[in-house]
Amino acid sequence: MLKCEHCGITVSGNHSACPLCQGDLTGECDFRCVYPKTANKMSRIAKAMRFVLFMLVFAVIICLSIDLVKGGKLWIYAAAAAVSVWIILNIITKMRYMIAKCILWTTAAAVLEAILWDIATKYSGWSVDYVMPLCCCAAMLAMVIAARVRHLQIEDYIAYMLIDILFGVVSLILLLTGVVGSVIPSVICIALSAVFLSALLIFHGNSLMSEISRRMHM
Repeated sequence: MLKCEHCGITVSGNHSACPLCQGDLTGECDFRCVYPKTANKMSRIAKAMRFVLFMLVFAVIICLSIDLVKGGKLWIYAAAAAVSVWIILNIITKMRYMIAKCILWTTAAAVLEAILWDIATKYSGWSVDYVMPLCCCAAMLAMVIAARVRHLQIEDYIAYMLIDILFGVVSLILLLTGVVGSVIPSVICIALSAVFLSALLIFHGNSLMSEISRRMHM
């Protein structure tokens, strides 16, 4: 390691002069990194995503091979399932630092994919009877838990919570119009939405109105 005889300090790295007095340095250069090595999180996530993509493609290839031997269209469903999983995982990884937004978009994507799957498999209503209300309930609870764990301010997630609560209104409309076959999940979703909306109005009414005014440019 280099040393300045005038200042009495040691200098790491490759320097030709003392950074304090600009005097000559004695000793040998130390090329070792002076900063601790940190794990590259993005690299780990990218590797994990590539592995998941490989496994999804592998599963589709296996299903296609089975179809070629026995006949059928299993690979089509496998490919559709792989795309569905890949979309959800991409949303989670890209929005993982915006937890409330991530929960909302993941919920919306899951519900939309469920409806498309329901339609593609001779619509029986399971997507709106069970998936939609249960996903909305899970999203509302997840936002509250995430807010507590991550110590989020109400302004950070109130807009997303309000949008999620509006999904309960959709469940109410579907229930009143007779579209929903199984009543209990929708009733639970509507009741939970009403509870969370009441909590927002009572405990965070000013923040809610301020956020609405800001969003509406009022």
